[in-house]
Amino acid sequence: MHEDFAMVIFWPESETLYNLTSSARYSKEFTEVLHGESDEHNECRRVEDTFNVENAIMTDGGADVQEADD
Repeated sequence: MHEDFAMVIFWPESETLYNLTSSARYSKEFTEVLHGESDEHNECRRVEDTFNVENAIMTDGGADVQEADD
């Protein structure tokens, strides 16, 4: 098993919230709780699928996170 994180950034002077999470399974739900329903959600992507990272930790024996959560 692995654990995910969620982070929310806000500034008291504005009502703008930014959020990010390592959870592919719950990223859309986190976004909807904070910002309401929207079509502007960005799907969670693994770092090794986006950048050439040699020492990335593979979860689930290297299986795709979306597949592992199904």
